[in-house]
Amino acid sequence: IVVNDITQQKQAEALRRTSELLSSNPTLEEILNTLPGILRGVVPHDSANIMLLNEVNSPSTNISWTYDSEGHSVSRTPTFNSIDEKSVLQSIIATQQPVIIDNTGTHAGWEKTDRPGDNPVLSYLGVPILSEGKVIGFLNFNSFKPNTFSVTDISLLQGFSDQLTEAMANAAKVGEISRLAITDGLTGLHNRRHLDDLFLAEIKRALRFKEPLTTVIADVDYFKKVNDTYGHQVGDEVLKELASRFKDGLRDTDIVGRYGGEEFEWILPVTNASGAHKLAEKLRALIEATPIRYTANLSMNNT
Repeated sequence: IVVNDITQQKQAEALRRTSELLSSNPTLEEILNTLPGILRGVVPHDSANIMLLNEVNSPSTNISWTYDSEGHSVSRTPTFNSIDEKSVLQSIIATQQPVIIDNTGTHAGWEKTDRPGDNPVLSYLGVPILSEGKVIGFLNFNSFKPNTFSVTDISLLQGFSDQLTEAMANAAKVGEISRLAITDGLTGLHNRRHLDDLFLAEIKRALRFKEPLTTVIADVDYFKKVNDTYGHQVGDEVLKELASRFKDGLRDTDIVGRYGGEEFEWILPVTNASGAHKLAEKLRALIEATPIRYTANLSMNNT
C-alpha cells in the first residue's frame, strides 16, 4: 500500500508539472525538451520516444531518450526513421488505440531495433497522439522487463496525450503567427521589417569578424507597364516567379527578401562589391534569357 501511495504521488506530481508546462504556452521545442524528465513520473519506463508525423505519415520529429544511473534523461539517436515496416505503429494508426505488448519476445509483430550493447526491450506501450480525428504521432515507452505496462498507464497517458496535442497545436499557431509577421505574403520571402533586422545582425557579424558584406537592391524594369498591360494578377505572378529564381540563384548563406513593390534586397555575407556585381549581372542575364510564362499564350522577358 505504501508503494502504491508513493507511485500515485509521483504520478500526481508529474502530471502537475506537465499541466504547468503545457499551460504556459511553450514552443514545440520547449515541450519536446522538457517532457522526458516528466514522463518517467507518469509511467515508469527505461527508454522512450516521441514521434510526430507529417501529412504522409513519415516522421517529421523523432526524439528518443534513455536514462543514466541517476535517472537523468539522456537523448540518443532514434533507431529508425520510417514506420512503413513497423506493424505495431501501423496498427496504432489504423485503430487509433494504444497498444501494450507484455512480452516482445513472443509477439509476432515486434521488430527488434536494439543497438549492440543495449538492454533488450522486453515490453512496450504505444499511445497515439490524436488531432482532429487523425493520428499525428506516438508516445512510445519501452521497458527492459516483461509485463511492465497496464491499462492504468494507458488512462494516465491518454489524458496526457490530449494535453500534449492541444499544447502542440497552440505552439504551431504561435509559430505560424510569428512566421507570418516576418514574411511577405505574396512571395514568401522575408519582409522589409525582417530584412532590416537581418541586415543589422549581418553588419555586426561582419564587423566582428572583419569580413566584407554587400547588399543589393534588385528592381524590375518596366514593372508598371506589366501591371497596366496585363493586370495586377499577372504582375503578382511575375514577382512570385522572380522571388523563386532569386532563392534558387543565391547561396544558402545569402538572404533575400522583398524590399517593397517590385524591389528585392539581397544581403550577401563575405562578399565584396565586385563579387556582388558579378552575381547580380549573372542572375540578371539568366532571368532575361528565360521568359516568365504566365499562360500558354503569354510569356514575357524581364530584367
